[in-house]
Amino acid sequence: MTFLEICQSVRRESGISGNGPLSVANNIGELDRIVNWVKQAYQDIQDIKTDWQFLRDDFNFICTASLGNYPKSTVADLANWKKDSFRVYLNTTDDEQYLDPVEWYLFRDTRLYGPSRSVTGRPIEFSIKPDKSIVVWPTPDTNYSIDGEYYKKAHVMVADSDEPIFSRFHMAIVWNAVMRYASYVESPTLFAKAQMEYNRIINKIDNDESAPICVGNTLA
Repeated sequence: MTFLEICQSVRRESGISGNGPLSVANNIGELDRIVNWVKQAYQDIQDIKTDWQFLRDDFNFICTASLGNYPKSTVADLANWKKDSFRVYLNTTDDEQYLDPVEWYLFRDTRLYGPSRSVTGRPIEFSIKPDKSIVVWPTPDTNYSIDGEYYKKAHVMVADSDEPIFSRFHMAIVWNAVMRYASYVESPTLFAKAQMEYNRIINKIDNDESAPICVGNTLA
């Protein structure tokens, strides 16, 4: 469903008479509240977990010679880095290797201390600073490519034809928005129905879009 179709479904499921909204823009009164409830519902669902699969995406940037620090703005819509996914290569992926993640407090006290600060070469480790910028070590001695995965910021729908970032389960947004309407009009019966439907679909999203659990190798 599109943003507009979701809003129209909220009106129908809420039992609000009339038509519309005919657009997500320039509404007043009840229809304007519906549009805002849909926006809030969509945000809330994305915020339930920081590692939903539908928020996961790829990144790649050039790690420049003599520069070890890279701001979080290197990836425009960054919410969080996926630490176990960082790789580095020179020219082609034929020599690609994983970068080892190191916790910032340890990285700062070892790699950014004394003579270690001036070590140059092919990066083998990285750390994420509290501001989510990236520091690699050793400082690159030439240009390398770094790629991996990250989790995006919550998506925002703006235009009538915009669609949610998750391809299914759009009715979760509808029922969440209906719950907001039911609270607004103080209708416990409608709220209970909407909550039941919402929870049912959220459980499906959880099963479908949660990060997979990785099981390590058996200990010898």
